[in-house]
Amino acid sequence: MLVLEEREDLEAHEALVALDEGWHGVQEGFTRLELPLSSIRVLPRVFQLRDLSEEFNADHVEDLRKALEVNDKDPLEALDVVPAHGKFFVVDGHHRLAAYHRVPVWKDRKVPVRVLREKPSRAILRAGRANSRARLQMSQWERSEAAWRLVTMAERSEGRVGLTKKEIAQAASVSERLVAYMRRSRREWLGKGLEGDPGESSWIRARGILDGREDLEWRGMTEEEVERLAEDYARRMRRHLGHQFAGNPEIAGKAIAKVAPRNALAISAAIREELGEDPRDEREDDEEDF
Repeated sequence: MLVLEEREDLEAHEALVALDEGWHGVQEGFTRLELPLSSIRVLPRVFQLRDLSEEFNADHVEDLRKALEVNDKDPLEALDVVPAHGKFFVVDGHHRLAAYHRVPVWKDRKVPVRVLREKPSRAILRAGRANSRARLQMSQWERSEAAWRLVTMAERSEGRVGLTKKEIAQAASVSERLVAYMRRSRREWLGKGLEGDPGESSWIRARGILDGREDLEWRGMTEEEVERLAEDYARRMRRHLGHQFAGNPEIAGKAIAKVAPRNALAISAAIREELGEDPRDEREDDEEDF
């Protein structure tokens, strides 16, 4: 049986197509059920559109956990799930599911779900709308990135995931004009024969490359935008290099020096600063050696 949640090599559009192929639903609407946590799976790269790093809003999860502990008999709002390959995948409710897993008494209980009877490739629009709700308000930057992910998933599926311009705009709460611009940008990328697929990059990075300003893309960005762009880089490094990169510091250091020889020291200092260390310490130690 295909274990989608363990296939980290699959791109989002490939995972979505695989979900469609293993879809069990037969009609629109939903059915209410109660399911054990063990039967509920997540594919954040497909349905968690708001977060490129595939991580959770820790504060929100903690609030939900506290609510469960205060009322340990009352479940949270039902999760929206879609049936595929003999399992149920979360469309909306990733934070609620994480909260259940953090409360011991709930690990052996069944939780309420709404089983959607629409294809996963249609349910993804519901995920987009859910992520745009006020409870976890998305910034304009996040909405644009969500729209970009929907655009590239649809385009890269070669027609197997059919999402219209209007549907994407409504799901991500952006204008149809922006969606059209994103589609043109992807065609421009492919037309120029640039390396890779633009869907592997964030929207802001893809536009930076097309505009010839990739190395300047961080300028004028907010601290939050810089952080999320860094998370996007980290996500792609994990996908393509896995644990090989982190597990071999010497090789990783040599690779960075080869990729960015002029900025290797600056990168080293930035790493130390990110870890809460004084970025000047290493340079001062080097000076003392001489």
